[in-house]
Amino acid sequence: MTRRALPLVLAILIALSGTAAFAQSEADVERAAAEVEAASAEAGAANAAHASTSDRLLAAILTYETTTLTLEAVSFDLAAAETAILEDERRLSDLRHWIEEIAAGLYMMGPDLGGFLDSADSTMAGLVIERVVADIESEMTTIDNLRDGLDAARSDADALRRDLSQIRVDHVSSIGTINELLDAVEVRQQVAVQRKADAAVAYETAVTELEKARKGITPKVEAWGELVARYFPEDQYWNALQVMACESRGTPTALNPTSDAAGLFQFLPGTWLIASKGAGYEGADPYEPEANIASAAWLVQRSIDWDHPDGAWGHWACKRVLSQ
Repeated sequence: MTRRALPLVLAILIALSGTAAFAQSEADVERAAAEVEAASAEAGAANAAHASTSDRLLAAILTYETTTLTLEAVSFDLAAAETAILEDERRLSDLRHWIEEIAAGLYMMGPDLGGFLDSADSTMAGLVIERVVADIESEMTTIDNLRDGLDAARSDADALRRDLSQIRVDHVSSIGTINELLDAVEVRQQVAVQRKADAAVAYETAVTELEKARKGITPKVEAWGELVARYFPEDQYWNALQVMACESRGTPTALNPTSDAAGLFQFLPGTWLIASKGAGYEGADPYEPEANIASAAWLVQRSIDWDHPDGAWGHWACKRVLSQ
């Protein structure tokens, strides 16, 4: 293989390597985009599950509270009814005893004692007392019927109370189960949110790597990023790395055997004398990375200041890659 053919072969190999890296970066971006989509879907599903579980929990709590209020209301109504019946029974019983005592006294008292036994009115008084007593007996019968109804209502209430109590027990268990499920769903939410965030970061990283691959910025080139950022303005950072990638592939000892261009930015000997002096590195070796980068930054800024017809990177043949 001739000396002239070697650079061509190397260029072909480098191009093939760059194509492979670009294809890999594209694949990484596609995978990252798919993961972002999957993570977003999972986050949405987790949020929906959380909302649904929260609704179930609220419904269970509401049922529990409603059942408790119903149970308390039934117990209160029964107690009130029983108290009312007992009060009526006591009142009527007292009234009946009072009337019976009056009637007995009237019948036993003679006319000399102011009684009605021999009086013309005694018969009428007796009839009135008997009618009142009959009315009391009728009311007592009604109360007995009410008590029978109360006993039946109490029996029904006891059955309802047992059912409601079981419902409460079931709902307490259900609330506990739903709470555990809600805890699990919240963990799922947190995992989904973190997955989505990680996927977004991975996607941005993959896009950045794809852009680097498109510009030919390999890890070897990017290793000089700190020095490039130190000497180049921010808006020229990626341009500098891209031109460096084209000129030397990030190899500080690179030498073009045809033109004697040397270093990371492949300075021609005459250009190096001017640029290195302008950058404050007069007499430095072009293979010295910091001197080479600083001199390139000085020359780019001078081209901007002097409005170079071919732009900021007009001194480099690799300026063509910036428009690709």
